[in-house]
Amino acid sequence: MLKRNVFLKVVFILIATQSSALAEVIRSIKISGNERVSDQTVLAYLPIAIGDNVTSADMNKVFKGLYKSNMFADIKMNLANNVLHVRVVERAIINVISYEGNRKIKDKAIKADSLLRPRMPLNNSTIQEEKQRIATLYKRQGRYAAQITPQVIKRDQNRADVVFEIAEGAKTVVRKIIFTGNNKFSDRRLRKVLSTKEWKLLRFWASDDIYDPDRIEYDKELLRQFYMNEGYVDFRMISNIAELSDNLERFFVTFVIEEGQQYKVSEIHVDSKIEGFDEKEMLSKVVMKKGKKYSLKDMEESVTALTEFVGMRGYAFVEINPRVRRNANDKTVNIVFEINEAPKAYIRRVDLSGNTVTLDHVIRRELAVAEGDPFNTAMIQKSQRNVRNLGFFKTAEITSEKGDKDDEVVVKVEVQEQSTGEISLSGGFSSMDGPLVEFGFTQRNFRGRGQEISGKAVMAKRRRSLLAEFVEPSLFNRDLSGGVSLFYSEVKNDIQSSYDEISYGSTLSSGYNLSDSWSQHWSYTLEQSDITKIRSNASRFIRAQAGTSTVSAVGHSIMYDKRDYRFEPTSGYYVTLINRLAGLGGNIRYLRNTLIGVGYYSPFKNVVMALKLHGGVIFDLGQDTRVVDRFSLGGDSLRGFDFSGIGPRDITGNFDSLGGLKYYAATLETSFPLGLPSEYGVKGAVFCDAGTLWDAQQKNPIIMDDRKMRVSAGVGISWRSPFGPLRIDFAKPIVKHRNDQVREILIGFRTNL
Repeated sequence: MLKRNVFLKVVFILIATQSSALAEVIRSIKISGNERVSDQTVLAYLPIAIGDNVTSADMNKVFKGLYKSNMFADIKMNLANNVLHVRVVERAIINVISYEGNRKIKDKAIKADSLLRPRMPLNNSTIQEEKQRIATLYKRQGRYAAQITPQVIKRDQNRADVVFEIAEGAKTVVRKIIFTGNNKFSDRRLRKVLSTKEWKLLRFWASDDIYDPDRIEYDKELLRQFYMNEGYVDFRMISNIAELSDNLERFFVTFVIEEGQQYKVSEIHVDSKIEGFDEKEMLSKVVMKKGKKYSLKDMEESVTALTEFVGMRGYAFVEINPRVRRNANDKTVNIVFEINEAPKAYIRRVDLSGNTVTLDHVIRRELAVAEGDPFNTAMIQKSQRNVRNLGFFKTAEITSEKGDKDDEVVVKVEVQEQSTGEISLSGGFSSMDGPLVEFGFTQRNFRGRGQEISGKAVMAKRRRSLLAEFVEPSLFNRDLSGGVSLFYSEVKNDIQSSYDEISYGSTLSSGYNLSDSWSQHWSYTLEQSDITKIRSNASRFIRAQAGTSTVSAVGHSIMYDKRDYRFEPTSGYYVTLINRLAGLGGNIRYLRNTLIGVGYYSPFKNVVMALKLHGGVIFDLGQDTRVVDRFSLGGDSLRGFDFSGIGPRDITGNFDSLGGLKYYAATLETSFPLGLPSEYGVKGAVFCDAGTLWDAQQKNPIIMDDRKMRVSAGVGISWRSPFGPLRIDFAKPIVKHRNDQVREILIGFRTNL
């Protein structure tokens, strides 16, 4: 019993001693080692104060509190004789942050969201986070091989410079695209559907072979749409895998798909809940046809056509719900377009987003809807087309959502800006002008106001020209465009007509839309023209026109345009009438009229047939029309014949071309792909040209002037090159006059019809 009591006393004494050691009252706090950080700042981070009882747990909190401040690299604490000693080693302060080796991403772009700032405490974990952030920036550019190495350079006064050494590396390309599960379509066919392309040696100017995760997601949707348009209603995208090579320079992308079966359309019905509509008439608006393969695109176009049809008859608020019922046994679908009169809704407001450069009013004036208008799907779709046709945006989407009230809708216009400025410097050879160098610049969205400013200079063996132009698309805030241009040119016509022409002046212009298809344009030109350097053996009719003339002319054009696309159309047509009246001042008088009509038809995918008919007549208005003001035919307008190669000609001396007051011509051309990847922009063409030019304004035995039709045929190759549209044509005259000038090879910077 005695031993047990002694043992308990010893334990009690030990516990009392330990408790005393772990619960000590702080009478004083002494701080050392700090140079920049004041004692008061250190005390502010301490969770204890003088007079507190401190235990070991409290000491641990003090330690963590000081480290959490991120200002100290090392901390030591000691509590003795009621005095807490805190010794700190301050972190170095960041002096300068710099980047070396970065050329593709500028310093300003890297610093925009940087985690580091000068005068921040130096922290290795933050530096590593910044390293990963910069690597992510390069990955967004497709540079997965970029290496970022941070370096810390010690300076005096406990400062440090942080330098990120960047080896950008090449862009990581998509080397191979593979498909698994495709039985109906080959890998080659499916690759054409994707916006991502495989890397090829000759694709040095393209960027769509760079790996981009967002583009891959878009490609998944493109594949889905492709199969749905081909009738594969059950198509599924199982997965896609992107494997990066060991050297971080190539991706191998695999799409795993399940095609399913192809379905055809069996029955089509329209079930209208709105009275007064004939089903047969409405079915005529449906694009889908019985017996044809099911197509998602045709379905969407059918809904749009029915919406417009019903909307044009006063029903702005309609819902068209297509119901698709599959029959797996015979692989057909029955489609019913259910038309319901939707609750009336009005546009509460229109919100714009994404237009960081383009001003709001530039977008709003393209919208076919405004606040307070009835909500109409057809008008929303038209607005989206208008905004996209501006060409200012990479993407432009218009969506809608419910407003604060049931009868209110908020329209959201989301755009993504793209570069609208272009600078070009190119050299080449033109059949008309010989060797040439061309410099040009264009800004199609000047100051974000939708204005266009451009300039071009051409230096060639046979031509020199300067052009500067400014266009305001919304003059006086109306649907009225206005423009002004200044021009200067020197043209050598010594081969065909034995003279040179120097002209300079200015043009004021204005245009407006009469409707969705009709547009009208007016202009006024004041021009000084000088016919000079007439050759000694030139025609006497040309010598009689030597000297300087002043041309004061009003121009007019009206166009009816039903093309599907303005650039590279595949269907539709346009007709335009062009008039030019000279004589409102100046000493030159004539009325020049030209009528042009072009139609397009696509019998097969990527194959486009075009028929162009054009002709003109000039009225002299009491004086002989100068040779430079008359029509000419040949070169681009009648391939197989030289520029001004046909028409009235002085058969004496140099056989000079005199031009004509009347002409008509026709071109039938079919363009088609040549089997190269579509992104190369290379196409072939076969064509047949025909035309004639006559009426030299006077009868004279030395003038060859007849209406005989000339005909030629040939083949051509066009290339949408980085320097502009380049085309080479090989044409052979089939019907010609003995005095006509022939040119069987034609090279120039021009587009197809």
